[in-house]
Amino acid sequence: MRNLHVLVAEDDVALLQLAAMILEQDGYAVLKASDGAQALETSRVADRVDIVLTDVVMPNLDGFDLGRALAVERVGIRAVFTTALMGEVAKASAREFGCELLPKPYTPAELRRAVAEARPLQDPTEGGDR
Repeated sequence: MRNLHVLVAEDDVALLQLAAMILEQDGYAVLKASDGAQALETSRVADRVDIVLTDVVMPNLDGFDLGRALAVERVGIRAVFTTALMGEVAKASAREFGCELLPKPYTPAELRRAVAEARPLQDPTEGGDR
């Protein structure tokens, strides 16, 4: 058991369920949210969240806005951003957080590796080396 708690934020219900299933099979405790606002609220009431796996494009609160809030509210939380839109803006935004941008579609092996290697979320408003 990895004994880590992962918050998965994904508005595609099928992908949310699949990612949660893969991570649970690997021993992670998984919390699920179908949009950024729900993920933020889940994080606020959860006793523990070690890693957030979040889609970038979601309703109510996008993944990068979720990351900005979590960088302040849960200092040290690790993160992986996912998106089907692998443009330079998305890549640059993920780099500002010091985190990986996992392209969709991803394989179970790619998901497992990205979560296992997730880095601490940096507050992009703090500046400094990334």
